[in-house]
Amino acid sequence: MEQLRSRFNKEYFEYYAKYSLIMVFNKKYYHLKKGESPDWQSTKLNIGVEVTRAIDKDICLAYDIINEYFDIGISNKELIEKIQEKKSKCKDPILESDIESSLLNHDSANIDNLKKSYLHKTMKLNRNYIHYDQNQLYMFTFRTMDENEVIKCFDIDLSKYKHNYDLCFVNCFDRLYICDFVKKEILHTLKVSNQLLQKIKDKAYIKTNM
Repeated sequence: MEQLRSRFNKEYFEYYAKYSLIMVFNKKYYHLKKGESPDWQSTKLNIGVEVTRAIDKDICLAYDIINEYFDIGISNKELIEKIQEKKSKCKDPILESDIESSLLNHDSANIDNLKKSYLHKTMKLNRNYIHYDQNQLYMFTFRTMDENEVIKCFDIDLSKYKHNYDLCFVNCFDRLYICDFVKKEILHTLKVSNQLLQKIKDKAYIKTNM
């Protein structure tokens, strides 16, 4: 059951990333096919997209548990609201205050987690990885970030790596940042409406359950 839940959540976020790219960024990403290292691949587009959740292990587990209990892919703010609502009605072990506290305190570590995840995936890119003309990374941050916070994530040394990602998509719920970590700049900021977010969630959920 634990392995099934872990696989389900991994696949959900991978499909969420693909549909987000199609519906928010460029419809050509429809051509992406499931793969491994990177997670999404297209020989037609000559693009590979790796997907990751920029979140530490303990918080990731908390999100997996709570998303399984409530819903899939809901935001930090929504999780806190749902936890507080449920706590008033029942006494379930997964709703203990330590998980709630961990989620609330996660903001302070968000930038560091994103930087660590980016470096980890860059090391993977330079090892056993299928390379394309465009090697891209899609990162879930699990909280809203403004442009100044995203810029702070560029403060990492990539000079020692032979291969670097050409683009990085940073998902912050209501917006998608398209970044170049090598040039240390935000190329585009795409705002996403609640209606479109729900459509992406629904398509990813349906695809994961097929």
